[in-house]
Amino acid sequence: MNSKDVIDIIETICDKLGIAASSFSEFVPELMKYKVSLSAFWMISSLLIIVISSIVIRYTIKRARKIYSETHEGVTMDLWDYNEFPSVYVSSVVGGILILILLIVFLFNLKEIVVWIASPKASAVNYVLSYFK
Repeated sequence: MNSKDVIDIIETICDKLGIAASSFSEFVPELMKYKVSLSAFWMISSLLIIVISSIVIRYTIKRARKIYSETHEGVTMDLWDYNEFPSVYVSSVVGGILILILLIVFLFNLKEIVVWIASPKASAVNYVLSYFK
């Protein structure tokens, strides 16, 4: 696809959307603000939930250690002693899966922000063309 084809597609898209092709360049900054702010929202939300999940995991481990030290005086807690506390395993597995998913969401949105800042016009064309596939 050469530049003439891209210009023809942009003009066709603008005609379908009911805007002049010359005003497409005015539309791009607004679309960029929208996409970047939406990605920033998801990044901040995912980081917040990652921190909360980490705090919950840490709390359950500390609580298990405290209960173990109260019931088994003078004995240090070993890794295998967590078998008495299924909540540690449940919170660790669920929290770990949640953290992994949210890390992927964070990285995807980081990529979106970088792409939109690096080339807003190409990103806008790609965004609009994705709806016509």
